Amino acid sequence: MLLNTFEFILVFLPLSLLAYYAVAAVAPSLRLWVLLAFSVGFYSLWAWADTGWLLLSIAANFGFGVAITRLRANRRAALAALTAAIVLNLLYLAWFKYAKFLVESAMGVDWNYIGGVLPLGISFFTFTQIMFLVDLYRREAQPASPLLYGTFVTFYPHLPAGPLYHYSEVMPQLGGRSPRPVWDDLTVGWTIFVFGLAKKGFADLFAPMADAAFATGQADMTTLTAWTGAIAYSFQLYFDFSGYSDMAIGVARMFGVVFPENFRSPYKALSIVDFWRRWHMTLSRFLRDYLYIPLGGNRHGEPRRLFNLMVTMLLGGLWHGANWTFVVWGGLHGVFLCIDRLWRKAGLPTLPAVPAMIVTFIAVTFAWVLFRADTLLQAFDMMAAMLGLGAPFGTLPGIQWHANPVALAAQAPVRDGALLLAGFVIAWAAPNTQAIMHRAQPVLARVAEMPRIAWRPTLGWMMAVALLFALAATQISAKKVFLYWNF
Repeated sequence: MLLNTFEFILVFLPLSLLAYYAVAAVAPSLRLWVLLAFSVGFYSLWAWADTGWLLLSIAANFGFGVAITRLRANRRAALAALTAAIVLNLLYLAWFKYAKFLVESAMGVDWNYIGGVLPLGISFFTFTQIMFLVDLYRREAQPASPLLYGTFVTFYPHLPAGPLYHYSEVMPQLGGRSPRPVWDDLTVGWTIFVFGLAKKGFADLFAPMADAAFATGQADMTTLTAWTGAIAYSFQLYFDFSGYSDMAIGVARMFGVVFPENFRSPYKALSIVDFWRRWHMTLSRFLRDYLYIPLGGNRHGEPRRLFNLMVTMLLGGLWHGANWTFVVWGGLHGVFLCIDRLWRKAGLPTLPAVPAMIVTFIAVTFAWVLFRADTLLQAFDMMAAMLGLGAPFGTLPGIQWHANPVALAAQAPVRDGALLLAGFVIAWAAPNTQAIMHRAQPVLARVAEMPRIAWRPTLGWMMAVALLFALAATQISAKKVFLYWNF
């Protein structure tokens, strides 16, 4: 089931909320059973055949959690249990997500096997549980009952595509009572959900432009086509995933739970480092705390620091998908981060804010080509076109370079140009959801931006949200899957 369908908005969401709060009113101890049932049901409605794999993962990791808790007095034994748990989790993930890729890359043959169908959200529910086990070993999380643990992993707003959260962030809220009135949580959550739904609808408008560019043959690929398609995909991806994150944050808030922040206007970033502090923030936090720092972080000199950055980004790229395009995408971002680090260490001058934001956006958009392309050959041909070069990676005629600005403008349809302009205005100039909602504590982190446009529980705002929902509803379609559900 998708969050951007009428079945979810008009049936599943109201039923789950009604059942949760009705049971909470008469039998509070049973409310988590209701939430667990709806969460597993939500997953089953999308991928019922994968439900067994999800429950097997939960049962195994709960068992490891019990073992780590009992062995904590013996640090070496607890570490051995944690290591075994992490290895088995990674093998479990690798079997479904990477085995085919690794075998075919090594052997050069097609391989069909039982793990060929990727369970929905496997990367997210696997990494969520690894985080819990590590936190349990570090005594940063408390042991959980089977009910609490199952609800923590399956809580349906986050299950398909995050945000990645810590047990200590969510379970005290689910296990206790919200200090806010239910009506406040419902109105705030619904508003955030509608903002996300509108973002998803806006993202889908860019899909035809991006799809057309990436489907263009090498012989017909112009510099304008390449850049238009890359920028369109850059906006499609951002508004799609940011929209999903808002919808997940909004649904969780309707249950009285405040999620961690996942996006902070990433295209306003002034450097690649700043970009990764703003884009998919919970994944960036995971890579930093559970990979970069354990590798040594910045504690062993500059060469080791750069090496750790590269390894972290390469594995971060591979996390997104079993394809060399994702590995190279992660490696390219690793190179960007290393250049940024060396530049700053050398004391070289930095760009003013606006040029820095533009250069960062260009670099990120250039790398997104690898994220979207089906093959490295397709990505390299398109990147060559973006650089105004011929196509050295194929056998078809080279790409045309259109140097005449009038000719460039004449090739772009007015609608596409207006849509791209709207994307730039919203991404660069408009306040984000968390800033607009800052008075209502929309996320766990403190919201730094305080725009003049700030939500309040007034009739005017409720009418504006209703109008926005009506507009967003025109874009609702069961076929418009969230992009990050594929990762």
